[in-house]
Amino acid sequence: MEAENKSKGVPMPMQFPPQPSMPQPMSSSVGSGSAIHSVDAIKGKGKASDIGQPRSVDNIFNVQGRALTKSSTAKFFYAHAIPFHVACSSYFKKMVKYIAILGPSFVPLRDHKVRSTLLDKAYCKVSLVMEDMRRTWMRTSSTVMDGWTNIKHQPLIIIVTCTVGSYFLRAIDCSRKRKEVDFQFNILREAVDEVGASNVVQVITNSACVCKLVRLIVQGAYKHIFWTYCVHALNNAMKDIEKLDWVKEVVAQARNIQMFICNHYTSLVLFMTFLKKEFHKYVETKYVS
Repeated sequence: MEAENKSKGVPMPMQFPPQPSMPQPMSSSVGSGSAIHSVDAIKGKGKASDIGQPRSVDNIFNVQGRALTKSSTAKFFYAHAIPFHVACSSYFKKMVKYIAILGPSFVPLRDHKVRSTLLDKAYCKVSLVMEDMRRTWMRTSSTVMDGWTNIKHQPLIIIVTCTVGSYFLRAIDCSRKRKEVDFQFNILREAVDEVGASNVVQVITNSACVCKLVRLIVQGAYKHIFWTYCVHALNNAMKDIEKLDWVKEVVAQARNIQMFICNHYTSLVLFMTFLKKEFHKYVETKYVS
């Protein structure tokens, strides 16, 4: 055939040698492989070659994804020095719950929105709740309490009213003022007048000497208000009772019995088997009221 075409003068098509295969370009996902693997681990996804293969217990329960999520949450606490007890907060649990409901569509909040728009909304909600509590003061009794310090042990007199719930009324810094009788009485009188003298039935303070003098003035000015000391006074009373000779002897005997049971294995087993109770160690108490 080729000979006939040549003899007739028909041009032959040009034949090119086969081209070598070019290497395929690398996917852009190679550079972020660790991030993709982390996301897949959290979502519980495996490789494409694993399709149709029997899944292990780790894949079924997504053990690796759970571990990554827990470690990331813990690092957030460590990096920002957040107290560990915040993890027990109902607000923290509710936040995690709603983020899980929204899923990947949720975008983390920016600091500007947290300190502006959302803060204003939270303030409005709290103000409405406080206003509702104020309306109950005319129908229910109120209690005014003072004489606390803040977490830095700075002297503050905090005025709180308790009706349907606890209401933070005022905090006054007394670090540069002398806690005299007239000073504390004026603070209490302003609080009582703000709540309404007819709505207050009780005032609670600590058992300091100045508070005892203020009690006489308040009860003289408001005949219907009665005075009560806080738990700190009860704690001090228990300490005074402990100083009695016969109480000291009973406490010492109880400690000896406890040490004997705890230091001997057989007696400890018998105690835990038949009594089904636990020892309560004697420690220094701290009032939190």
